[in-house]
Amino acid sequence: MVDFSSLGTDRSDAAGDGRASAVALVFALVTAGAFVAFAGVRGGVAALAVLVAWYALDETYAFAAGQVGVVAFLGDASAVALGIAEVGLFGLLFVPLAAAVGVGRTVAVAVGWTAVGGLAAWAGAERLVGPPVAAGALLAATALAAFALHRYQRVELGGVASE
Repeated sequence: MVDFSSLGTDRSDAAGDGRASAVALVFALVTAGAFVAFAGVRGGVAALAVLVAWYALDETYAFAAGQVGVVAFLGDASAVALGIAEVGLFGLLFVPLAAAVGVGRTVAVAVGWTAVGGLAAWAGAERLVGPPVAAGALLAATALAAFALHRYQRVELGGVASE
């Protein structure tokens, strides 16, 4: 028999009132709505993937599923469609961080990351650098940010045993 007890995440935040869970759900629904509104039925598949990943796993997996959906279904969409989907995805990614370290630092990280991502997208769109270079730079920055968040979580939030 398969044990499904490890699926799902604890949806309670530090205050115990579920506020972080509600905020994460709002961001997941914004992303899902963007997929359906701008990609139709095909976007519904991506919307479902984001919502299921958020509910069954956690925000990180929902973010990854959403990024795949953005590339697959919104690649040729308008800047507004991409902006709405990405705001939902990055908001979803930053909710656990805001609950752990506070809103001020999280907003600073989110604004900085948005600026870096926007600069890479603008450089690629304006042909200052080729799309492969802009995509590679954005991928490298994403990997660096993910590693930094992972290390922060492990060291600062008690994921590493004290010696």
